[in-house]
Amino acid sequence: MVDFLYTPFKNSYLSQAANQVDFDADTIKATLVRSSTYTPNQTTDDFYNDVTTPVSTSAALSMTVSGANVDCTDFSFTAVSAGAAIDLMVLYKDTGVSTTSRVAAKYDVSVTPNGADIDVVVHASGLFTM
Repeated sequence: MVDFLYTPFKNSYLSQAANQVDFDADTIKATLVRSSTYTPNQTTDDFYNDVTTPVSTSAALSMTVSGANVDCTDFSFTAVSAGAAIDLMVLYKDTGVSTTSRVAAKYDVSVTPNGADIDVVVHASGLFTM
């Protein structure tokens, strides 16, 4: 389950501001990050450029929205280079420009990559509920 939703994401969603995330229509991706290179700030991190030194990024996720529940199918990070343990995953809207790609959610994870794919099995209740 989600560790937290970023405050700027929630504010943009509720106010229908520019760069609001539309989970039904936008390209949504996830990225893996190490806390040794990125310290998430729930209050101030607003765009992907705040996420420092991502390790791997997923392909576009297959999203579904039902009422206030946001969900997606299981997904993978392909051939993640072997290295130190990864402990964070960030969900974001990919616009192709890091300064306009809104970060939405942060998850705590625990995986040590070995060069193979990393598969993410999404919880039965979904990614999060607004």
